[in-house]
Amino acid sequence: MKCKYYLCSLIPSYGDYLVGYYILPSIHVAADNIHKSANSKRKLYNCNASIYFNRQCLKRKLTPTYAKIKIPNTSPAHKHTQHKVTIMRIKDEIKYLHSKKQKLNMVIYKLHLNLATTWKNSWQLIHHTVEDKFQKET
Repeated sequence: MKCKYYLCSLIPSYGDYLVGYYILPSIHVAADNIHKSANSKRKLYNCNASIYFNRQCLKRKLTPTYAKIKIPNTSPAHKHTQHKVTIMRIKDEIKYLHSKKQKLNMVIYKLHLNLATTWKNSWQLIHHTVEDKFQKET
């Protein structure tokens, strides 16, 4: 039977196919938690990259496309206001990304503790395999 929960791709000891073995429901939940952990880590890495990008934009005085806000050209102060609005938009985005990063770290931490208690000795191998997979992606 083909492994439906992609447990096989993350755990080297199971191989590609499971023959004659039934996966217990608790292992299904643990496999789902492994995938949640991996997806959360991927989101965390993307969040860190976005924070870095926004900081570099502020440092180099660049305006990303999402921060371009149009202000009508009706007063002489519109250039100053436009500049301040874009800087404020980037800073607000950085604040939002930091809060998102904090929430993702908490989710990853709870999943890590849950998986460590579920898988006991095998968790280090599974965790190392997931980390290697991320290193190959980048």
